[in-house]
Amino acid sequence: GLFERTEKQFYDRISPMLEKVINSWSPRTCQAFLAVVQSKKTTGFENELQELVGQGLMAKVGNQWQARAGIFLKFVKDNPQLCNQP
Repeated sequence: GLFERTEKQFYDRISPMLEKVINSWSPRTCQAFLAVVQSKKTTGFENELQELVGQGLMAKVGNQWQARAGIFLKFVKDNPQLCNQP
């Protein structure tokens, strides 16, 4: 419907900016974010996850890490290869 088309248009327009944000992170910070969005273990990423909290992109609820920005979460899920760059 209209909502889905509008959401896709927004996603397509904002994707280049989101890629720049990811490229500004250290590889470990990117891997930490990816671990959360893929529901993998986050052990050893405490500093990186706290950095993401400071950026408003991550929150710890109880013992669970959660990505805060839905559009960013979708972008990282769609582009996990960006977290494997040196």
